[in-house]
Amino acid sequence: MELPFACFRKTIFEREDPPFYWAVMDEAALRRPFGGKECMKAQLQYVLETATLPRVTVQALPFAQGAHSMAGGSLVLLTLKNGSTVTLVESFATGGSSRGSQAHPGVDPPI
Repeated sequence: MELPFACFRKTIFEREDPPFYWAVMDEAALRRPFGGKECMKAQLQYVLETATLPRVTVQALPFAQGAHSMAGGSLVLLTLKNGSTVTLVESFATGGSSRGSQAHPGVDPPI
């Protein structure tokens, strides 16, 4: 039986020296029903449990905040062990990456 990649990805927080992780989730992602009540309950419980880990921060962006620049997209900032930062930006229409001050639309960064 093959386990989904997400199952392996979750184990990163169980490492001896896990990475820092900071997530900002739109309230819609927390409220939109997906997979039934039991599935939603399990997903939300996992988010709450993961948020208690020492190197994990989870925040919710409330509906009351109104429109924001990342609506319909995502932003990922990766800080590498050498201190450099890689930015990954995705939206419905575009995607790209940048490293330092140079942007490389549609190109994966060399990590």
